Amino acid sequence: LAAPMAILAAGTIDRWIDQRRDEFTRLPDVAVTLTACATLMAGAAGVGLWMYAPESVWSAAPLVVLPLAGLGLLIAWRRTPAARRRAVACAGAAAIIAWAAALEIEDRVRRDSSPLDLIATIRHDAGGRTPTIGVYGIYDPTLVYYLDAETDTVALDTAQGRRAFLDSPSRAYVLVDARTWSDLNADGRLTDEGFDVIDAFRRWFDRKTLVIAERHVDHP
Repeated sequence: LAAPMAILAAGTIDRWIDQRRDEFTRLPDVAVTLTACATLMAGAAGVGLWMYAPESVWSAAPLVVLPLAGLGLLIAWRRTPAARRRAVACAGAAAIIAWAAALEIEDRVRRDSSPLDLIATIRHDAGGRTPTIGVYGIYDPTLVYYLDAETDTVALDTAQGRRAFLDSPSRAYVLVDARTWSDLNADGRLTDEGFDVIDAFRRWFDRKTLVIAERHVDHP
């Protein structure tokens, strides 16, 4: 609702400043901004879906209504007051539709980068027991926030550190960057020692974090 409210406010201020109380035809700058930003938002949503959820690119379609409504404002503003009122009403409806669609798009784009989903996966793998979660070579404050606890550093690069990790009294998990894991396990040594990748999530664009745990036969 912010965009149509801003347009109404801009039109009112424009009329007050120019002392044209009965008629005002100059287009408020916010209408141009609305159209430009809505076009950029629709394009960014389409690109994001194409990169991270290509099967759901179609879900960006509702965002197209907002730049179209902005174009309608640009056309209607120099016409009759009734046309302007209709254009503002359409922009308001388009903003609501685009807002609802954007929330759905966010869920689709971030489906493999949600710390909450990651924690849920770990707890499910732990079979209801309280897991021990550590990190190697990374620090994720968002994960710390949702865990409500600091994550200890696991020394995956030493045999002693790996053994201590595997001997943890509760099922233990370590989060490590995918590239770092590839370097550590280049010769397959960690896989031979019993480590297994149980999940992965996207931390930033093409940067992935792997969830490593001791191999067992009943993980999902």
